[in-house]
Amino acid sequence: GGKRLLEIEEENTIVKIFEDKMMLHDFPTQFDAVEIVKDLIKKNPSRIDVAEKINIQWLERFVGYKKQFKLLRGHVVDQKRFWACTRSNLAPWYQKIRQLRYDSNYLLRNIWNADETEEFDELDSDDFRIVANNRGWQTCATLYDYMHTIAIPEFKANKIDVIIIPSHTSHITQPLDCGVNARLKQRLQEVFRYPIKRDVASFRRALVEALKSAVQQALDSEIIKGSF
Repeated sequence: GGKRLLEIEEENTIVKIFEDKMMLHDFPTQFDAVEIVKDLIKKNPSRIDVAEKINIQWLERFVGYKKQFKLLRGHVVDQKRFWACTRSNLAPWYQKIRQLRYDSNYLLRNIWNADETEEFDELDSDDFRIVANNRGWQTCATLYDYMHTIAIPEFKANKIDVIIIPSHTSHITQPLDCGVNARLKQRLQEVFRYPIKRDVASFRRALVEALKSAVQQALDSEIIKGSF
């Protein structure tokens, strides 16, 4: 079985890799997880034959006895995310979205995803207020202060509906972000090379070349199916 296939040190390394990825909200698909394990084992030439035995079935057994992990819709996730994504937890959220979307007849241009502060950098500071920590992220403290002193009064005054994504569910509720877009960003970082000439035209050419590879990989049919 899967438990006897790998050495203890190999298993511990794989667990650490998966845990590190989940700390960064990177939840590998089954196919990516299999490749991660294969690449690790192939570093030892004497273990090449073992690497060839790693497949989806092995991964299912491995996750089965590593209780800190679960398989959910083709992704390796931690237990907290697994239990957060039950039907009873997500169904009311989806129902609320449908109700607001169709009952209120919102135009698509009036529906915003507001989790990236960079999206608002170019907006008039007189109309928008950006609150984040020194890394550009929201923390419990910054969010609480922002919501109670700025956001909620403005929402009420302007009749704005706000829907918050349930915690630990982004790999389900944001499939593009955690799947296709994540692979695009990952591949772009891998292949992009700063040009020798640091002018705008050279930078654009280098970016376009990197995007060709990144887009092709991100739109692979297995990546799309794994995301959804």
